[in-house]
Amino acid sequence: MSYQIDNDLLSETPPAKKSWKLVDDGVSNLPKIDMGDSRTILMYSQMIDEDFAWINFINIILSRGGTSLLYKKGRNNKSLVYRISSKQNRYNRNSIIRIKSTTNKEKMDEVEKSIKEVLSNLPSLIDQKMIDRAKDHLTTTKQIERINRYNNVKDLIDPTSWDVYKILDEITLPIIQEKASIYFGGDKFKVFSISE
Repeated sequence: MSYQIDNDLLSETPPAKKSWKLVDDGVSNLPKIDMGDSRTILMYSQMIDEDFAWINFINIILSRGGTSLLYKKGRNNKSLVYRISSKQNRYNRNSIIRIKSTTNKEKMDEVEKSIKEVLSNLPSLIDQKMIDRAKDHLTTTKQIERINRYNNVKDLIDPTSWDVYKILDEITLPIIQEKASIYFGGDKFKVFSISE
């Protein structure tokens, strides 16, 4: 028996997560997963009122794929997290940056420290290769969106100031480093912990 949950294909006894158990909550017809002692760490920025497309681009560098900064630091190098993401949530004409990570409760302090280290050093960690990879990702994504345009309603919902494709030709390493220093940094985020 297999279930699709958060893009991870899990079986009843996933090899990397043998302590997880499928739980019947008696209410939903969808299975729940008991992840043992896992915790979710949420980090929220202050309210942002501009540069939305630039922040979206930096989020790609931070958490899109196995070569992203947060993933390399938290997953590949230290096996600290089960998953990690950085995204921007829109609230009317403003936004906040949300970084979400799931980890074992014993590793929470180390995960928080690791994320803050990446954020505090972000401008110096970003290089031209990362920018080129993010641009390539967006170019490929745009081609796929053209094919599946019936499936793509975000163009109708999001304001044009959020459209990262409109700034692709303007993106340079110095500008990305400047925006990263403005909006990201370990001291610019509030940290919350949630039991799964």
